[in-house]
Amino acid sequence: MDEDCPFCNLSEERLLHRGRYVSALFSFWPVSDYHLLIVPNRHVTAEKELEDREVLDLHELRMALTEIIERKTGLANYNLGLNQGMLAGQTVPHIHYHVIFRSAGDVEDPTGGVRNIIPGMGNYKGGPVQKREEEGPESFIWRIKEKIDRTRDEHTWLGLYEIKEMILARGLRVDAGVYKKVVPKREEDVKRWTEEIRPLINV
Repeated sequence: MDEDCPFCNLSEERLLHRGRYVSALFSFWPVSDYHLLIVPNRHVTAEKELEDREVLDLHELRMALTEIIERKTGLANYNLGLNQGMLAGQTVPHIHYHVIFRSAGDVEDPTGGVRNIIPGMGNYKGGPVQKREEEGPESFIWRIKEKIDRTRDEHTWLGLYEIKEMILARGLRVDAGVYKKVVPKREEDVKRWTEEIRPLINV
C-alpha cells in the first residue's frame, strides 16, 4: 500500500465493488457514461508485476461488470484500455484498466477504436489519410471553438480527444494541466451510477 496513491486509499463509498484481489469504481473524469476503472488491490506499478490470481480476477470482474452494465443500460460496445508507462500516458503509478463505453455518434468516425490514440491512424480501411487543406489560425480557432461547444452541449466527452488530435495534428503542444481542467469532474453522476449498479453485482 502506498499512502500517496489514490487507488490505495479508496473509501468504501467511492468503490463500486471490492473483491479479494481487485476492485472497481467509476472514473470521476469519465470519457463516457459508466467509464469503469478495474484496479488491483495490491499496489502494483506495472502490468508485468501482476500475479496470476490478480490477472484472472481482473478479467472476471471486467466481464461481470460489463455484462451487468449492458443489461441495465443497453451499452454493449466499449474500448478496453491500459496506460503502461509515462510515454503511454500513465499518470497514476498504480496499474488500472479502463472500460470506456461507446454510443452511436460519440465521435465522427470510430473505425480503428484504440488505434485513434495516435492521430490519423484509426481508419486503416479507408485508404490513404486525406490531409486537410492548409488553413489560417483564425479558421483553426473557430473549428476548435465549434468542437468545444458541441462537446459541452451534447455531453460527448469523447469529443475532447478529437480536439486534442486536431491540436496535435498542427504540431502544437497540449498541456496536460489545461486538458484536465477541460474534462469535467462528474461526482454526482458517479455517485448515481454507483448506487444504480452496485446492488446488481453478485461476484
